[in-house]
Amino acid sequence: MNPVRTFDQITQEILNKNDFETITVGILIADGNQASARDYIINYMDMFDRKSGKFMDFFVPGYCEDIFDNDVNIERRYHPNAYGKWCSYRDIPIFYIRRNQTAYYFDKFLFDDFIIEMEERMGIKYTYNPMLILV
Repeated sequence: MNPVRTFDQITQEILNKNDFETITVGILIADGNQASARDYIINYMDMFDRKSGKFMDFFVPGYCEDIFDNDVNIERRYHPNAYGKWCSYRDIPIFYIRRNQTAYYFDKFLFDDFIIEMEERMGIKYTYNPMLILV
């Protein structure tokens, strides 16, 4: 399970693989703001990571290790007057991967940017539902 920020990051990570063991690569589209994605996918990311084994690699766009590591701080991305009323750090979807002891946070703007680029570069239309794209 590899949370990624951008489309180019997936491309680079695939090109940098030297293990020759990974057979299948998948892009798991899971919008952290959707209840179905949280209930059926995000809550089980660690289990999916363990069970996918070494022959399958999943990339999960729109998630990053640190919400403050983005070019634009998350508070500045939302309307400053609305931010405190509807969003708090407790409400940001998050999942943990035990393999690397890391928490990953959902970033709606990274996710939306990825979707736009995926549609343009791969010709795959986003269905606004969780999707698994095998490449």
